[in-house]
Amino acid sequence: MNVYDFDRTLFPGDSSIHFWAFAKSKYPKILIHSPGSILKLFFYNLNMCNWAQLMEKFFKFLNFVPNPEKTIEEFWDANESKIFPWYDEIRKEDDIIISASPEFLIEPIAKRLGVRCIATDMDISTYKINGVDCSGEEKLRRFLVEYPNEEIECFYSDSYNDTPLARYAKKAYMITKKGEIVDWDFKKGEKKYKTKKNKTKKAD
Repeated sequence: MNVYDFDRTLFPGDSSIHFWAFAKSKYPKILIHSPGSILKLFFYNLNMCNWAQLMEKFFKFLNFVPNPEKTIEEFWDANESKIFPWYDEIRKEDDIIISASPEFLIEPIAKRLGVRCIATDMDISTYKINGVDCSGEEKLRRFLVEYPNEEIECFYSDSYNDTPLARYAKKAYMITKKGEIVDWDFKKGEKKYKTKKNKTKKAD
């Protein structure tokens, strides 16, 4: 099987940010929540909170969305066509998307693509994450729990934060900012992943 990150890998950008912008266009009151999210991002950049805490704060904008599930489907109606076209050429039925974004946002597009997904387990009503966010080593742990007897033929991601999954796969590819597919640079990846991991520890 092949495994893919989603944001900036299959989708050109951060799906959470794109969804926020889409929802804001329908429900402008979302802007009331923006200052709090910006402040939380400031704290995150200063290592004063972790990624999970930032996500939980950010998605509180759903307080201003009357029917989040319906709005998510409408978002993908408008954005499904933005999936990088190269994916259609290599897509397989046993593909898996593994994303740090909320499952309630990623699962609908995974179903449309006809593939499975593993993502951050966030409650769409309370915006609380059950367990930990699905990033870094947690992506590999989740994969091994759900598919203990499976091997990853090829892994695709835009981020060296996904180095644990890249190490596990038989072959790993990096998606560039231009959407191009290049071989994974493990030497560079190990250095960047260790730096990111140390920052996360400080944030915790």
